[in-house]
Amino acid sequence: MDKKIKNIIKIVLVGESTVGKTCLIRAFLDKKFQDTVSSFSFESVKKEIKRGDTTYNVFLWDTAGQEKFRSLGKLFIKDSQIVILVYDMANRKSFKELSFWANYAEELLGKYVTLGVAGNKIDLFQNANEDEDDDKYISYEEGKKYADEIGALFRETSAKESPKDFQDFVVELIDKFLNNRKETEKEWEVLSFEKYNKMKKKSKCFGSK
Repeated sequence: MDKKIKNIIKIVLVGESTVGKTCLIRAFLDKKFQDTVSSFSFESVKKEIKRGDTTYNVFLWDTAGQEKFRSLGKLFIKDSQIVILVYDMANRKSFKELSFWANYAEELLGKYVTLGVAGNKIDLFQNANEDEDDDKYISYEEGKKYADEIGALFRETSAKESPKDFQDFVVELIDKFLNNRKETEKEWEVLSFEKYNKMKKKSKCFGSK
């Protein structure tokens, strides 16, 4: 099998509309930030990322956040290795909806999925006026606490001000996924060996008189 076909990692970004998923994907590709970018469909981009001696073809999928598209999201989430839950740090509703997306991803992919939580638009949080309603903003502590509860990595990002933060976050998630895969493969090797020994003992029992 061609290594380039074999070494594929699929990452899907999920979350409500307007949280900035499309802008984060543009940041991933080092493209210029655009305020007017929005997604009403499903699209993907590819970038090669080298980890150790291996080059991986990393596909990032941008999913539409509108409720009418949620059922279609199954088609794009179901074979992903990594799911990034994105919320807008200045939009509490988008943060509350993360539970839906986290449950959705685990239901489709199982407990071995690698999860990330990205609090996007940190620039809006940092530039907030003192007289604004603080309750609408999600603090670092609040975002980190939620990520820890679901076993996800956490990062505050800004596609506009610090695109490299998101690029680094993607690499961090890939490393976690690769390490998890190694551990899972070890578990399966142990289980397979134990199963083989049990079958061997069982066959001896049946063979004896």
